[in-house]
Amino acid sequence: MPLDSKTIETLAVNAVKDSIITTDFLEQYIAENDKEPSWDGFVYIYGNKKKTKDTLEGRMAVQIKGKECDNHSKKEISYSMPKSDLVNYLNDGGCILFVVYIGNSGLTKKFIILYLHLLS
Repeated sequence: MPLDSKTIETLAVNAVKDSIITTDFLEQYIAENDKEPSWDGFVYIYGNKKKTKDTLEGRMAVQIKGKECDNHSKKEISYSMPKSDLVNYLNDGGCILFVVYIGNSGLTKKFIILYLHLLS
């Protein structure tokens, strides 16, 4: 049975958050059910494992999209987005776009996280 759009968004955001939490130099500030025009939040990049203000190197805006898909064998993916979002990313200095493929495997979900760094 297909998942509704809110469930897909929640699963996608949680998959990205979970993957960032396990890193030594990144912290995520990503909202769920956000209403911002083109972004879901930010990933902060630190110079060392302490993750303090003194070691903050910068931050990058992120956008997360979820897509229900059981066929993960494609060599290329595509995801349609409004031109206005792309213009907003360009004007803001870039964005990391995460596309999370959510596959149904019985009671468990399989996640494949793909990303593209959109720079200005």
